[in-house]
Amino acid sequence: MRLDGASSQNLRFWGLGSGLDVDDIVSKLIQADRQPLERLQQQRQLLLWQQEEYRALNLKMRELSDAALAIRLQVNFASMTAHSSHGDVIGVSALPAAPSATYTLSVEQLADSLHLFSKSVTAGATLAEWFEGLDETVSFRIERLDEDGNVVAEHGFVFSAETDSLHDVVKRINALSEELDLEAFYDADLGRFFLSGRSTGSQTGYRLVDTEGNLLSEHLQLHYNDETGTLRQATGEDVIVRGRDAVFTLNGASGLRAAGNTVTINGVSFTFKQVTGQPVTVRVEHDIDRAVRTVKEFVERYNDLLTALQEKLTERREYKYPPLTESQKEELTDKEIDEWQKKARSGLLRSDPLLTRLVNELRSALTSPVEGRESFGMLFEIGITTGPWYEGGKLHVDEDKLRAALAKDPAGVAALFTHEGDDSNSSGVGMRFAEALNSAMEALRNRAGIPNTPVDNSPLGRQIKLLNDRIEATQERLKQREAAYYARFVALEQLIGQANVQSLWLAQQFGGWS
Repeated sequence: MRLDGASSQNLRFWGLGSGLDVDDIVSKLIQADRQPLERLQQQRQLLLWQQEEYRALNLKMRELSDAALAIRLQVNFASMTAHSSHGDVIGVSALPAAPSATYTLSVEQLADSLHLFSKSVTAGATLAEWFEGLDETVSFRIERLDEDGNVVAEHGFVFSAETDSLHDVVKRINALSEELDLEAFYDADLGRFFLSGRSTGSQTGYRLVDTEGNLLSEHLQLHYNDETGTLRQATGEDVIVRGRDAVFTLNGASGLRAAGNTVTINGVSFTFKQVTGQPVTVRVEHDIDRAVRTVKEFVERYNDLLTALQEKLTERREYKYPPLTESQKEELTDKEIDEWQKKARSGLLRSDPLLTRLVNELRSALTSPVEGRESFGMLFEIGITTGPWYEGGKLHVDEDKLRAALAKDPAGVAALFTHEGDDSNSSGVGMRFAEALNSAMEALRNRAGIPNTPVDNSPLGRQIKLLNDRIEATQERLKQREAAYYARFVALEQLIGQANVQSLWLAQQFGGWS
């Protein structure tokens, strides 16, 4: 006899009177009643899988959206590239508006900022210790001038020879570095004071004048090297010092000057890195490689999406493999469960009308002619074609033909993809496809909802919610039915117990007569 049967509240001992395995009997009775619940759970699981399939396809479409954006951008088809015969001497880059051209350049002088330096001086605690014979108070004036010699900024500096040091001079000048466009420093190892302009070129000039004590001109003896390398004095009312311009020759035009070492001419940016020993040749041409990469990447990702859609539309439905119930999973290994579930969720989107419509719209956006174009109006004209019928519309790129079209008419190829027409028929392929792709993603979101949202009002979401409600109600009915079964067996045990008591009493009574 078995003693078991734990309820949710009290410990019960079944079969004491009847000898029945009540738990096993109730379990079998409930198992028959659980079949409607399991069918509802299987229906819900199929809908959840279907929802996952839609959302996975939507994610794959979003992965394609970057490539779809790229074929809508004019810059990816009309961009220019520049090549320098000596990139270590002159670097180049081309703006999209730069025309195809060839340039010959030579650089005679690089642009540089102003550089002033002192004689070698021995450090001391104060200016008086650094420089013998220095007046008790020293002062000087620094003026910043424009290219015409007009004063733009001016500042006077006053120091005490007994309390200030050359480090204080450096700090005071650097405190006004933004205004004066100058920076100062002292290097103890070299024993030199340096004063440098922050900008290159000769457009900014400086006048440095001692007003008391001759600190700059006599004690520091500030000098600079001019363009010829000659050492010159840097201070005085009649001395203006400037940085250096870059001096270069372009296509035979010599003596050209620039304030910096980067010059933009005709949409091409030239960066001077060294003085040239020989002329440097720069070629500017259409960046065909960039356009080809853009198209090929889009085609590859589009084909990946199309393959995924076609697989779902043609996948065989295995009706003999419904979703497993929990009791069925207990009887199988993990590997068997995975294999069963794979077949159970196969073909859920087979011949799906929504996916069929979306595939047709995406294919039509790419293969329909672009109306009103004088040059290229369809993709096959630039080497992009569809394969055999069994490939389901996959695109193939004839790179040689695409390159030839880009070399012959880059503007026409760009317009085929990027033209903004008055309607879908006259819009470029890229514009049209992006609109179709966005519409497809919106349709999938409307059908399957968005993950992790508080309320899912999509058709699939509502169906799943309805099934959840029915499952919850069915589970509650099963609990009540199970309780009713147990109540009957409790009553049976009570009746058997009473019968046993009566039988024992009768046996005692008859036993007394013998």
